[in-house]
Amino acid sequence: MHRRLSPAMILAPAVFIGSLVFLVGGIRVGGGGDDPPFFIDEAHKLAETYYWHLFFERRDVHHPAWSKDFYARTNPPVAKYIFGAALALGGYHVHDQQLQEDFDRYWRESPLLRTKVPDGMLRISRWTSAVFGSLVCMVLFMIGHRTGGVVTGLIAWGLLITHSAFQYHVRVGLTDSILLFFMVLIVPATMAAVRTLLPWVLGDPAGHDMRLNPGTGRRCSRGWVRLCLHTAVVPGLITGLAAGTKLTGALAGVAYAAGLAAGVLRAAGGRRWVRGLGICLLGTVPAMVLATGVFVGINPTYYTHPLTRAIETMHLCRDWTVKQQLDPGAVSYTHLRAHETPEHLVCRLLLE
Repeated sequence: MHRRLSPAMILAPAVFIGSLVFLVGGIRVGGGGDDPPFFIDEAHKLAETYYWHLFFERRDVHHPAWSKDFYARTNPPVAKYIFGAALALGGYHVHDQQLQEDFDRYWRESPLLRTKVPDGMLRISRWTSAVFGSLVCMVLFMIGHRTGGVVTGLIAWGLLITHSAFQYHVRVGLTDSILLFFMVLIVPATMAAVRTLLPWVLGDPAGHDMRLNPGTGRRCSRGWVRLCLHTAVVPGLITGLAAGTKLTGALAGVAYAAGLAAGVLRAAGGRRWVRGLGICLLGTVPAMVLATGVFVGINPTYYTHPLTRAIETMHLCRDWTVKQQLDPGAVSYTHLRAHETPEHLVCRLLLE
């Protein structure tokens, strides 16, 4: 007997394909000019795919660049790997840091820097960004469908894809669409975790895939597998990959913890709040441990002295953020690198 496909299962792929066609259709590279206009950081992101080459092609996690290069120490690697994989599929490989040197030299002269970036590489990076933008649209539709029905999902999708800021950021070869995908994906992951934990909160874990096995008389393991998968593995992987895209992606973990607490404590009610709180901790802590493991495991920069490296990175991001708020745009990447020392990776401009 065949199960009928739900509207969401039919429409979700259509939303993805429609979004991709629309977003890619608005990208132009070379010829009469780039649309959206070329942004200098696109060259920077392409240059960083050198680390895809080191990690996956050469499998060299001990290369000096991982610990000495400024960008390896400050920019998480997920987007580098994704863009690197896309370029490799398209026949492009960044085997050296020449493009990075061009970026450092010409970042003030965008037209000149653009001449150093092959059209094919820029096109692939923008298409990759559009793919993740389309995935964001699909996930948002599914969230809307789950919470309010098909019409709600379609409205949410329509409002997002017609927004000019969204269109721009998912049509340029930057990390924004990749980060946004993981940040949106944590929402259905949280919803699934809450649904999985509810029988435990209500004191009826046996009602949730914990039935007796007729052959052995023991509890089936499906419930435990589902519990671990939904409350630890999936949210942990998403959070680790989000933080591994941009450090601000760690907020996915905050969103997961807050969403889990809100859903579970609401179901627990006043009499079971202590039990609900304990279950929230049991669901959150393993996920965050896994997220930390993923974040460190994908970045060889943290293979030695991970805590020291993490503190250095946090200090630099803090100073750079404050500096941008006080005096936007006055300090270059080159200036930041000039203030780097072997002991402290902190821009001291604020103290000058």
